[in-house]
Order: sequence, then structure tokens, then C-alpha cells
Amino acid sequence: MSENTFDDDVFVTDLARAAGIEVSEIDLDEDLLGLGVDSVRLMALLDGWRGRGIDVSFPDIAGAATVREAVTLLRRHSPIG
Repeated sequence: MSENTFDDDVFVTDLARAAGIEVSEIDLDEDLLGLGVDSVRLMALLDGWRGRGIDVSFPDIAGAATVREAVTLLRRHSPIG
């Protein structure tokens, strides 16, 4: 996979790694911040996603109520979205 690609699996894998859990433990309808990803980890994730060309703000991603909403938001801002 190229650095400039993004898909739902990339997001969920990144999120699981940041939360210290298995990908299989993430429910797309779960509260995004309830997974245990604090603001510092979320900022680090955003930096990585921005490196892939995804231009999304911290307030937007932190405001996503669920993992599914965050995935949709990231996909919308993805250069391949």
C-alpha cells in the first residue's frame, strides 16, 4: 500500500494500535474516544493521516460520535475518497 492511500482498514488498524487493542475489538458504532485514545494519541494519528494527504482538523475528528462517523469523515477528506 502506498503512503498516500487510505481505506477503512487503515484507519481501524491505526486506531486499534493507538488504543492498545485488537482490531477485532473495535465496533464501528462504538464511541470513538471511549476506546481509550486520548487527545495526544489522537493528534499523533492525525499527523500520520495528514502525511497520507488527509486534511482533517482535530475538532472535526474528536467531534465524531462513533468510529463509523470518524471513518466517514476521514474518507471524505482522503485524496482517494
